[in-house]
Amino acid sequence: MPWWNPRRASLVLTFSLVALRPTLHTWVLSWHQVKRVATAARAAPTRAGPGPLRHLVEAQPELRGTKVGGEDAPVVFLLAPPSEHLTSYISEDPEGPFLGTSEWPDRLYEDVDGKNEPDEEEDAPGNWKSWNFQFSKREPFMLKADWHSVPGWGATFDIFVPRKNKVLPVRQAPPRVLAFLEAFRTVNEELWLEMTESLKVLRDQKPDDIPRTRLLDLLIEDFEERGFFGAIEAQAGPGRRKEMHWHKDGATGLLHMGITLQGQRRLRLRAWTDEAWEQEVFMSAGHIYLSSPFLFEHQVTYREDPTVALMCRFGFLDEEQALWVNHLRGRDMFEVVELLTRHLQDAVEAGTLRLPSLEEAMKREPWQGEEAATFVADLCELPGPQYAETAMRNFSLIGLRDLRKQGFLSKGLSRAGICDWQHQKRIATELISLEQSLSAEMLEGPVLSRSASDPSVTIRASQSLEQHVRKPGPPVKPQKNQFMICRGDMSKIRSPQLTGTAKAMLKPSASLGPSYASQERRSPSLSCLMKLPQIYNILKAGSAVGLSEAWLVNECIASLIFVYYNVLSAYPFMSWGENAIVGLQNMAIIFLFWQYSPELPRLPRILGTLLFIAASAAVLILGLPANALAALGSMPIFLGTGAKVPQVLKNNSQRHTGTMSVVPAVLGFAGCSVRVLTSILQTGDWIAILNPAAAAFMWLLLLLQFVMFYETTKKIQQEAEAKKNSAAEKKAE
Repeated sequence: MPWWNPRRASLVLTFSLVALRPTLHTWVLSWHQVKRVATAARAAPTRAGPGPLRHLVEAQPELRGTKVGGEDAPVVFLLAPPSEHLTSYISEDPEGPFLGTSEWPDRLYEDVDGKNEPDEEEDAPGNWKSWNFQFSKREPFMLKADWHSVPGWGATFDIFVPRKNKVLPVRQAPPRVLAFLEAFRTVNEELWLEMTESLKVLRDQKPDDIPRTRLLDLLIEDFEERGFFGAIEAQAGPGRRKEMHWHKDGATGLLHMGITLQGQRRLRLRAWTDEAWEQEVFMSAGHIYLSSPFLFEHQVTYREDPTVALMCRFGFLDEEQALWVNHLRGRDMFEVVELLTRHLQDAVEAGTLRLPSLEEAMKREPWQGEEAATFVADLCELPGPQYAETAMRNFSLIGLRDLRKQGFLSKGLSRAGICDWQHQKRIATELISLEQSLSAEMLEGPVLSRSASDPSVTIRASQSLEQHVRKPGPPVKPQKNQFMICRGDMSKIRSPQLTGTAKAMLKPSASLGPSYASQERRSPSLSCLMKLPQIYNILKAGSAVGLSEAWLVNECIASLIFVYYNVLSAYPFMSWGENAIVGLQNMAIIFLFWQYSPELPRLPRILGTLLFIAASAAVLILGLPANALAALGSMPIFLGTGAKVPQVLKNNSQRHTGTMSVVPAVLGFAGCSVRVLTSILQTGDWIAILNPAAAAFMWLLLLLQFVMFYETTKKIQQEAEAKKNSAAEKKAE
């Protein structure tokens, strides 16, 4: 019987169909699912006005994305009711880059493959350059520009740019983009507040877990700074059919809004359901979605007509923090993803997550206009044109009112540069008085500046303002502190966790406008060089007489442990670099001590050094649990202070200080004394006070010994130098 015959073939085919039936069934369902989603996206009606966002897959709202913390990440993909009215409003901004026609650079038509590497600074020609559009290495068929959308960040601000992997100064988005996004934040304010509070609860559950706390603090700060959707990547390209590579976004895409202003795009995403492992969405002008492309692979295909789109992501402020979190996909990130996804799902189910209406967006349009300048200069009567200029760059009347309602007026004014408490109080008083004088309807529109959209609003408001009576207050004077002057764009201002006094001292002010040069207060520290005089004394005397080996070793270990703690906590170099330099100097002193102490056995010291190096490498490479890391951070407190005890005892027994240098003792005593005073004034925490107080006491004992044993020490040093010179002469002979 031949190997192949019809009977055997039919049996093979039958068994194959039975075995593949589940797979074929899944393929068919997947095709229908993709087709249904794509058709729904195409057929959605175009309409104006607010409407709740809906899930991409209504039957299974929660999709499953890539692995985060060893589990499939929960994902929501939300579609807004398409509104060509809103996107036309944004596109037709007379002050924006998209109104009218612009010439596409010839380079965009070249058949060049994209490169998976950060984009460089290469400006596009013509009108595109005025809005900072640049060529892209990853997508050479389109232009890209980076903007920010936070009104309080001013005309330019430093934020993390994902496509360049670094923090750069970016300009503020066009007025109508700014107005739309701020309106979207405002109409969904309750959702963002709930997310922020839930992140705080999550942080407080494990406050000693430093990496987890660091992640949550970063996101909490971004929500409080209104930095969500704060980083915008504008994309514009001519009509070419092109496909992007499959990719996942960084953590800036944890909360991501995509806005299609012109053209057509097809988005494919690998976020699976029970019926399909890939979804497909067709988007054209008016389509807006909200999701987390950080959590799934996706690919975009562009059609053969010009395309303009805006990608709105988290605006991270610190480069080191952004680079650390941007690829973080551990268990802590999974908890954050679960939290954000749950809140988005709840808002969609409640029908409260929506786009703003065209009217709501237009009310936010004059955010950066003359309105706030008129209010500050005329109603508040703050002297000097610099106040009006600062208000015009950073605020609007609506913005100032929102800050006052949320309890952030003082902080917002300080960030803009109006730091004087008297000035802030005058502005707050006038805001309250203005709200009492005008009706709610009047306050919702432009009040003190003319609006192109509705000039009658200004006229009606002006008539009502005649009833507004200023509350008299004390005369105010311009700020004169020379250490509170900087450029008005606020591009270097941050919000670290400091007291109000510390912020006022450390951060510059923008009140006096851009015509003044920056004179930010600086305190260059010389303490990183405090051990150099000790090294000089040892080399000069050619001897380490009088020094305690226990003191040198313990001080070296204390400074290096402090460095290890900061490195493992991923703190910026400026917070621990000084100790790293001091640690290297301490190591040099120890090696000099061993060099000039030939009577000491070498082998145990070499073995101890190698053991310490091995332990250091293990700690830095493998890391430590949260409790162990906290213990490591407290060790320098005891080692650094206790290390001086052996030296004090040795000085007392030998009745001289040997080759010790007085400079480190003076600097140490002065620095610790200042820290005692600042701790008393700013914290009142006795633990925080006793630590520098104990160190200052030990340095004081060493200083007293320098005075008490001065004559004996001088003789010892002279003998050591004479011995060194004699040895040098014999060697020369």
